[in-house]
Amino acid sequence: MMQIIFSKSENKNGFVGIKYGKNNLTIFLPYGYEIENINEEVEKIDSELKNKLSKLLNSISIVKSIERENAIFGSSTGDEIETPFNSFIWIINDYLNNGFYTEIEKIYKQNSNGKINWKKTLNSQHYFEDDNIIFIKPYYENIMETNTVITELNKYCLEIAIKYVGFLFGNIEYEKSKLYKKTVEEHVDYYLKLLNKVLSKTFNDRKKLLINHMKRILKFTYEGLNKSLMDFGTYKYYYVWEYMIDAVFGSKDIDKKDYFPDASWTIDGVKEKDKSQLRPDTILKRNDELFILDAKYYKFGVTESRSDLPNVSSIQKQITYGDHVLKNLNFAEENIYNAFILPYKSKNDEYIKYRGYAESNWNVPKGDRPYEKISLILLDFEYLINKFFDGGKPDINYLINEIKRVK
Repeated sequence: MMQIIFSKSENKNGFVGIKYGKNNLTIFLPYGYEIENINEEVEKIDSELKNKLSKLLNSISIVKSIERENAIFGSSTGDEIETPFNSFIWIINDYLNNGFYTEIEKIYKQNSNGKINWKKTLNSQHYFEDDNIIFIKPYYENIMETNTVITELNKYCLEIAIKYVGFLFGNIEYEKSKLYKKTVEEHVDYYLKLLNKVLSKTFNDRKKLLINHMKRILKFTYEGLNKSLMDFGTYKYYYVWEYMIDAVFGSKDIDKKDYFPDASWTIDGVKEKDKSQLRPDTILKRNDELFILDAKYYKFGVTESRSDLPNVSSIQKQITYGDHVLKNLNFAEENIYNAFILPYKSKNDEYIKYRGYAESNWNVPKGDRPYEKISLILLDFEYLINKFFDGGKPDINYLINEIKRVK
């Protein structure tokens, strides 16, 4: 059993995820995520911590799969190979619930016991006696479970999964595969074709999922065959923070493009729109009020250092978003608000907390425009990730009231 060490992401230049050592692994936690025994070795993970870590690591895996313009989610090693963390978790859970893959085979025998197969029996030798039909040698149907190459591949993939994420499940007893790593690497194309063949013939949803997860693991182990264990994580966790805030608090019934400010160039009397645009992270619309949210994965909520707050260019962008909305969309100036959303760990169930505001020193105030002061909101990391994965209605009214404290 590997020793597990928890560490803060700032100890590894912002990396969030798992780094594997020879006899241990280190889990680097994002800003605002706190657990007991930080920087100490842990031998066993209880069910509550397992649930927390599964959500954390799933957040990395989910966002890695999202196509975002101008964003590349590389692995911690700089490779383009993505560690199939979701498949590891799925295949272990499937084994614990269902055991290994088995094929059901029907064997038909005469002069045997079991259930009569009438389709075959009706065409077998028979005679009539006293208005009854007598079958001389009826066919009996017997069900047999057979182990196949697919079963061995299932065992092989389970071994790989346990090496990576078995620490989340504790001690797992299982039968090891008869397939050697070298054999799989040399014949991976054949095994993938075999899995595709089985996939095309099965109508069982569980087996379809199992085979697809096995394919991902086989491709991963083949592509990364020169590495013992590849790290799983990202140095760009701010994409995760932005995505979760937009998913939990963003309005779904709007066209976000309407809120993208743009610009134009006029050259030799010809005016053309510039192709680039500013893009706010999250738009929250509530009745006749608008809240422009900028998700900032900054350390202020952890360090309380003012050097870890958003800078001047971020402040200016938020004011520009407000100007654009005021000019081009149907909102009164007193109903447009701005906010930075930063992670932190709440100490007394204040999951959403107003701390102050930012404003420009060059801008001349033009009436009652609250968006010219950008509220600083701290959001509990665990509250956000639980809402993202478990659902449940976020307290949007409380967030709105905290942002409006800027008035």
